[in-house]
Amino acid sequence: MDGRGTAVVLGASEEGGTGWTIAEALAAQGLHVVAGARRLASLERLAAKIGGTPVACDATDEAQVTAFIAAARDLGGGVIEHAARSLSEGGSIC
Repeated sequence: MDGRGTAVVLGASEEGGTGWTIAEALAAQGLHVVAGARRLASLERLAAKIGGTPVACDATDEAQVTAFIAAARDLGGGVIEHAARSLSEGGSIC
């Protein structure tokens, strides 16, 4: 790592989608973004574009989510769930 802060976005594999856009915005603010989703190839394109780290993670698989969170903690990041779904379900972005 290069000393930048770290942000973690889950659900970032669709170019132009909410998670992808959040990842781009966080990277533009100078954060290192750890991006997670099921489609690793898409994540790798995003990571190459923003200088981030791709992590394959199916949010319906508890073991993968646990591994994703561990990777985020190792890099010093906090988790941002896919914002649209979180907020539409009455949740918050944490």
